[in-house]
Amino acid sequence: MNHLPDSSDQKQHWRNQRAVIRELLWDEWDPIGINIIDCAMDEYDAYADQATAMMRNGASVEETARYLTDIARHHIGMPKFLHAVSLAVAIKIKRIIQD
Repeated sequence: MNHLPDSSDQKQHWRNQRAVIRELLWDEWDPIGINIIDCAMDEYDAYADQATAMMRNGASVEETARYLTDIARHHIGMPKFLHAVSLAVAIKIKRIIQD
């Protein structure tokens, strides 16, 4: 008999993952350098959620990294933001959601 995880357990697991990914973007991606301002902690939440959803729906690490780089360069306005930073973060997101 297969035991599927209880949906409330799954939701809690995803909430925990979201918190870790949110902190990851805050600490390691932070294209505008605001992670010293605690009241702005939710600044990157939408990007964290989108990057996570992309990976859960089959996007590659590179596709997710390109999304994050595009956000930093074109939407946030940091044209010299390094793609390597987004790639490192995307790799970590992939590892987190595989747990």
